[in-house]
Amino acid sequence: MHQQPLPPPPPPTQPKKRARLSTKQRRIRQLEKDAARRTFNGNGMNDSLPPLPVTQEDGNDHAEEEDDGGFDTLFGHPYGALPYGNIHFASPPSSSDVSAADDGQPSSSLWHPDKVRHDGLGPNLRQLNDEQLITILSFVDGPTLASGICCASKFLYVAGHHEELWRDLVLRRWGEVGFTVRDPHDTTEGDDGSAQGTGGATGCWKDIYAWNHHPSDDSTKATIQQHSPISMQGIYSDTFFRSWLCRSFALQPSWLSTHTVSSIPHSEMTTERFYKEYEET
Repeated sequence: MHQQPLPPPPPPTQPKKRARLSTKQRRIRQLEKDAARRTFNGNGMNDSLPPLPVTQEDGNDHAEEEDDGGFDTLFGHPYGALPYGNIHFASPPSSSDVSAADDGQPSSSLWHPDKVRHDGLGPNLRQLNDEQLITILSFVDGPTLASGICCASKFLYVAGHHEELWRDLVLRRWGEVGFTVRDPHDTTEGDDGSAQGTGGATGCWKDIYAWNHHPSDDSTKATIQQHSPISMQGIYSDTFFRSWLCRSFALQPSWLSTHTVSSIPHSEMTTERFYKEYEET
């Protein structure tokens, strides 16, 4: 019995040549990779993000019916931080802004959609997500944070003014012994007869730190100016935006119309009582 010869193997197929991607396609693909990487690292969109705030006009009886979903407060972060998804709207510099780089190539070819973060953190720190960066900054003392970190770059300026950092600095240093908040109406008279000092507002946790950092008998304490945030463009961070959003979004009046939670006067609340009644249980 004769065996049938095996058929010859098919000729190897030539791999298909990939079409060259245009500059725009490469940029979009890089955006998708960066967004996926940030999401995987815990810095992207997730279910824990709160909804946008609901803002209402004073005296508007139909505010709930005419609510716009809170989009007018989307760009209200004091330092200009935006949710990370807004990076997809970032655009490269115009041709009039293009200049030659050190290697002779146009700077537009080196453009990165997250340029402020990319350049502001350098090749090492930018490997961290924003939550990891804030964790590292939490080990920095107040003077170094204010005069060093916040002056290093635009992105570190915003990161260094993260409100929770200054809150924790105040509570760690003066939480047990107590700290004071400047009287909003506290002003002193200067040499020319004009009012000196802040006055009119308590400020942020950084202001509280600066006020308690100076001794009570310091003659320059009354001249401490209230911190005035500088808004930066090109800051995309869910970490920065989410913490601000949770602190500042407006509550609907219907949530507060019915009061069913027992309350205690602040004069009767002590640290020991709070710990015993609310933290141990």
